[in-house]
Amino acid sequence: MNVVWIEDFGGAQPLPANSKTLIPLFQGLLGRETFVKKWDDDDDLLAEPGILSAFFAKHSNHKLVLLKNVFEYLERVGKEEIVSHDVFAIDINLDRNVDYSRALPSDMDELDKPTFHRKAGFYIYNHLIRKGIPPENICLLTGEQGSTVEFNTHCRDSLIPRPTAFEKSDSGFSAFRGWLSSHQEDRYLALRRAIIEGCDYLKERVIEDESAIQFRAFIGSGFGKPGREVTKEDMGDYLDALQQSLPASAPRNGDEKERLFRLFVRALAHEWETRAEPENPRKISSRGSIECRLLPALGWIMKNVRNWMSHNSVINHLDEADVAFLYLVNMRAMFRWDFAPVRFEKLALILLKSGDGDSEAALDESALRRNLVRSYKKIRDLAQSHRVSESRHFASLVNNLAQPGVDNGEVHFVQALYQMFWHGLVPASLSQFNERESRDGKQYLQMACNFNFDVNRFRSSPDGHDDFLYQFARTIYPRSFPE
Repeated sequence: MNVVWIEDFGGAQPLPANSKTLIPLFQGLLGRETFVKKWDDDDDLLAEPGILSAFFAKHSNHKLVLLKNVFEYLERVGKEEIVSHDVFAIDINLDRNVDYSRALPSDMDELDKPTFHRKAGFYIYNHLIRKGIPPENICLLTGEQGSTVEFNTHCRDSLIPRPTAFEKSDSGFSAFRGWLSSHQEDRYLALRRAIIEGCDYLKERVIEDESAIQFRAFIGSGFGKPGREVTKEDMGDYLDALQQSLPASAPRNGDEKERLFRLFVRALAHEWETRAEPENPRKISSRGSIECRLLPALGWIMKNVRNWMSHNSVINHLDEADVAFLYLVNMRAMFRWDFAPVRFEKLALILLKSGDGDSEAALDESALRRNLVRSYKKIRDLAQSHRVSESRHFASLVNNLAQPGVDNGEVHFVQALYQMFWHGLVPASLSQFNERESRDGKQYLQMACNFNFDVNRFRSSPDGHDDFLYQFARTIYPRSFPE
């Protein structure tokens, strides 16, 4: 979670700028023991607020930005999209050590400066509301009882959402931690955070090294087909659009969430149009390399998603975990970076975990082998019963079933996308076939398929237990083959 904390450690009852304030406010994010053992109270938060951000980055998956006055807030707004943050905790009185020589915001320049800064938290609250931050993601922190009464009355009379406010007291700190915890557990916020940070990370990768655009391996150019090169500007625009696709306000109900997630997945898969061919990377990758095995598997998932989103409605009822899965698949297909999982991937993997401990266990090779055979046989049997086009490849068979006459009761298409990962890395190979004649005299072809199973196919390197591929595989396993 990404938290913006606006506090000047001043007012009638000033908070100490050390662990005595950090622990009661943020122990729910980091743990009390981490502050006790790792935080140095000799650090000067007032002089170097960035120390706090660095501390959270080192010891947690959360980000905490400390700003001390309205000018620092407005400077932050000028540098980045403020809506990219998740929640805001704002002190009301921000007059400590403020530079009174600086002009007030243009819409406030007629006000008395000391009066404005004593109420600057209210100004920031209104500014965030105008920027599109939902009021439920903002709270006020006050050390002065009754300081919010006048503002609440003003909000009520002006039909403006009234803010959530917590006193700077033991009971107020406890209530604040509960408020923060509820947002920390919000799966929509967690998904949005992973997507925003993933797009930021990959934009930086492409700027640093244009060869990180792995998607070029999938498109027609270079394989005798018309098409232009994918540029870093193309990818920058694509990532910018994705980053802005999920609004700060969470969907109000299931129908709204379904529409929003479908629109996002449609945008995510948009680049996988007719020029993108999942098998192309095999032509340019070393035989047996991780790229030769993994990229076509990921490409087939995204190619089918694009086809299904464009031409039929077999993908429905997506939840946050499904969107996180497709986001991870797509980014690992389109971009190249180390196989060690990075921060946004860790955030997305948390959404995919089943919560029952299974996702942390090592892969059960015998169970996985059985599930590969059963899922492949089920799809082959359905393909034959519906007389769809034949294929040895699992992903192609599923895609051929995505047509009128085949409903989700027969094929769980979202679950099949997860299974494509496994079948892409452990494809069925034709071992033998025989022509047979049925009792009614009709000719048919009997085929036998093998799976060359090796659990190392789900690692980027032998015994790579901590790499992204292995973590991803064991995390999605319960969703791929539910009992």
